[in-house]
Amino acid sequence: MTGCGCGRASRRGHRGGTGGYLFGLFLLLLPATGAWASSHGLRSCADVALVLAIDASGSIDDREFRLQQHGYEMAFRDETVHVALGAAGRVDVAAVIWGDADFAPQILPFRRLASPRDAEGFAQELGAIPRITTGNTGLGTGLNHALDLLEDPAVCAAQKIVDLSGDGRQMTARGRFGVIPLHSVRQRAEAMGVTINALAIETDERQLSDYFRKRVITGASAFVMRAADFHDFRDAITDKLVRELMAGVPRCSGPDCGG
Repeated sequence: MTGCGCGRASRRGHRGGTGGYLFGLFLLLLPATGAWASSHGLRSCADVALVLAIDASGSIDDREFRLQQHGYEMAFRDETVHVALGAAGRVDVAAVIWGDADFAPQILPFRRLASPRDAEGFAQELGAIPRITTGNTGLGTGLNHALDLLEDPAVCAAQKIVDLSGDGRQMTARGRFGVIPLHSVRQRAEAMGVTINALAIETDERQLSDYFRKRVITGASAFVMRAADFHDFRDAITDKLVRELMAGVPRCSGPDCGG
């Protein structure tokens, strides 16, 4: 896009240099893409349909789960996420809280985030969900449930993304039924045109991000980010949401863009 008329922007990032850089980039992009999609009805197709696939397996205790839950809450209240949502256009978001195949997932259905108020409402709903799911780390199960939501005929979107967060590898026990292999889930995602991104919470396993990169993510723009522990989760998931929401937004490249 040439000559988008964007001005320079600066901001002291609340997460060090990253936050300020991202916010400045978004202000460059926003005039070209429009603000919140409040003029579009809920029946219109989305530009992005995003499913949060949140780990609630037994390796995560209740305190850690609450830190993870709170991180998502605060991310959807964050100004940089609000700007990214506005730049992305019409964004529909849902959540799947997953664990073992023996436990039914906890699901927050899709809703359109067309304003900061919508994002705040989603944050409150997500934060109020009581934890029920636990068990083994069923990465395949969690991702498969997320794909089920995206494959619903009522879901219409130009981009479909699964935002996975987890602290462990897929657990498989001999003789257990219902365990869904990761390679099968990836093949299904590829056939559906779905991107899977991952956030590795490396509290117990420092090489988890490498495992996610090799075995979990898929899609042309897919990526892995890491959080050293659950206390880092809030900042990591905020930056991750921003990055995936902005993946399909054209970048301003004209002489008036600044930078």
